[in-house]
Amino acid sequence: MNEIKIERNVSIQEAAKEMGKSLQCIRIGLQRDLFDFGFAQKIPGSEKYTYYINPRKFFSYIGKELPMKYREPEEQTANVKYTIITDPSFARNISWR
Repeated sequence: MNEIKIERNVSIQEAAKEMGKSLQCIRIGLQRDLFDFGFAQKIPGSEKYTYYINPRKFFSYIGKELPMKYREPEEQTANVKYTIITDPSFARNISWR
């Protein structure tokens, strides 16, 4: 069976490129909790950090569609589009059988 690999983390490099910012800007922003799409965690016994950027939150934050490599397998294979109806009068025109 062909397994689909899902990326679970946006890299600092990709985030910086997508936002048009420097790597350091992304790192410092995560360290200082300035972005709500990820976090920085200091490695115990070290001055270094490890970073996590949530793909869904990140791409929502920058206003872009979530790339396929970050989608769940069922989202990658499904070719379904949904329409959200916000007009309540539309429901009057639906006939149920």
